[in-house]
Amino acid sequence: MIVKLAKYIFMGARADLDEFFQRAQEAGFIQFFSSSPQPAGALHPTLQKLYQAMKVVRRLPLLEPYEGRVSPERAEEIASNILLLREHVEALTDERKFLDSEIARVAPLGDFALADLAYIEKEGKRKVQFFCRKLSDLPEAMPDGLFFVGTDYDLDYFISVQKEPISPPSMIEMQVLKPISALTKRLMEVERELACKEAGLKEQAKYQDYLRGAYFELLSELQLESAKADASSVLEERIFSIEGWVPLNRVHELKRLQERLAVEIEEVTQEEEDRVPTCLENRGMGKVGEDLVRIYDTPASTDRDPSLFVLWAFVLFFSIIMADGGYGLLYLALAAYLRYKFPSWTGKKKRFVQMLAVLATGCIVWGCFTASFFGLPIRPDSALGKISIVQRLATKRAAYHMEHKDEVYREWVKEYPQLTGVTSPLEFLTVKSNKPQTAGVSYEILNEFSEAVLMEIALMIGVLHIALSLARYLLRSWSALGWILFLVGGYLYFPSVVQATSMVHYLGWMRPAMAYAIGLELLWGGIGLALLLALIQRRWKGLGEIANAIQLFSDVLSYLRLYALGLAGAIMASTFNDMGVKVGLVFGGFVILAGHAINILLSSMGGVIHGLRLNFIEWYHYSFEGGGIFFRPLRKLRSDED
Repeated sequence: MIVKLAKYIFMGARADLDEFFQRAQEAGFIQFFSSSPQPAGALHPTLQKLYQAMKVVRRLPLLEPYEGRVSPERAEEIASNILLLREHVEALTDERKFLDSEIARVAPLGDFALADLAYIEKEGKRKVQFFCRKLSDLPEAMPDGLFFVGTDYDLDYFISVQKEPISPPSMIEMQVLKPISALTKRLMEVERELACKEAGLKEQAKYQDYLRGAYFELLSELQLESAKADASSVLEERIFSIEGWVPLNRVHELKRLQERLAVEIEEVTQEEEDRVPTCLENRGMGKVGEDLVRIYDTPASTDRDPSLFVLWAFVLFFSIIMADGGYGLLYLALAAYLRYKFPSWTGKKKRFVQMLAVLATGCIVWGCFTASFFGLPIRPDSALGKISIVQRLATKRAAYHMEHKDEVYREWVKEYPQLTGVTSPLEFLTVKSNKPQTAGVSYEILNEFSEAVLMEIALMIGVLHIALSLARYLLRSWSALGWILFLVGGYLYFPSVVQATSMVHYLGWMRPAMAYAIGLELLWGGIGLALLLALIQRRWKGLGEIANAIQLFSDVLSYLRLYALGLAGAIMASTFNDMGVKVGLVFGGFVILAGHAINILLSSMGGVIHGLRLNFIEWYHYSFEGGGIFFRPLRKLRSDED
């Protein structure tokens, strides 16, 4: 939830300034006003050095952590040593790469001593040169003194011993600064030195927790000093004064900061130019949802906390896009492994495992609803088929068409004459397809009816999701009531436009004619009511409200991506299974595993991207102001926090 903040002024004797701010830091619930545009310690050299050293050692395997007192001086010395070792490792690594390439370049010329070449040039009055040429180049008559050395890869190599330097056409002269023996010797020295430096750097990994503790201790000290410096002085520097934000649920704790101190604390009126921070306080799954909210934007202090709304909507969207309960089982196994392997994880890492478990559960539940596990064909009369919500809805739809003998029924009977006289909806759905299949038995009617059900569920979720967004800020924007009616009306009426059978019809909630009539009235009535309420609330500015009709229509259609991505993943899973069956047992198993791995990766990417996008774009559009700044009180920082 978002806790409201009150603005307070703190005034006291300059002699009590240090004690007061130390108490405030220990309490950890006051954000003092700061005149500095940068956070405390942003440019502090020791803090930056510790941070860079932490980045280096956290990539290294931790064998046994160092246990000792956190000392900023000692930590800075260790950080300097780590950064120096890293510089040596990087320099030696670059030199090794250069030597490898240089050895490969001069190896075809053989081994020789540069002193011998110098002796030949001096005593023989000759110029020694090396050349290379592509094999594809046409051979030419070589001048006297130019000798073929050998071939390596796609290059021919030559040596020239002439009185004067030459420049043969289609050849490139090579400069040899060191012979291969010298290069090889230096490479061995570099590798020994590099191994030594890397071992020394790995040994520093034990200081991960030590450096982190020193970093947060120093940062806490810098924040405390920065807060003190922001306190202005009055009455010849005998009195200090500073303002700050205090959560309303912590106001009663202010009295403890005044005990035995000459400090006065009074609430003051917030001014229009004040930018009130956003104080988010969540626990449990609400904190997991808060992590998702922080990905996109910070809620404004006047917003309502969207954390739980975003979390559960994201779980639903992700599950629909994954569209496979088997993949959910794999995710659940991964979450259990992480929980077992890393029981000491706290903060964001622990919440990530919690979210993974929730997503896995959602995928499993949705897999049961759709009778989809690893893309395997599941018989409609099986236990999983019978509990499938989608199959039940498809059966209800089949019963509706059979009862009314409508155009849909007649088209299917025309294609499958054996359906004439069939009275069981399940038998109607499970007639075997006439189309050639790659593997197993296909039920064309059941597949089409199930896909239609899933498409309508996606649209229904879109209508409900956006309607909830509008309802959250109904008191701020009265026109939202009209747009909610518009959404309901559109859902009821538009099946008549596309000549589709809606869930409202075959579940017996409303006859088609009645649904179309009521839907049309709600459609136009909602637009009129939204425009009227906007004019009442915002006067003539409310005329622009009419443009929201197109926005809402397009936003609802955006939820079709749930159906499309889920269907694509299901088709890919089934296709990989069919491919594996075709190629045989051994290689087929590899094809199936690799195919499902690719499908899981793509579906996971789509589930995260589009699952969050529907929250951050479509849903936020109607119930999220954003642009806030997080509440950051002066407090003691701990090395185990987020």
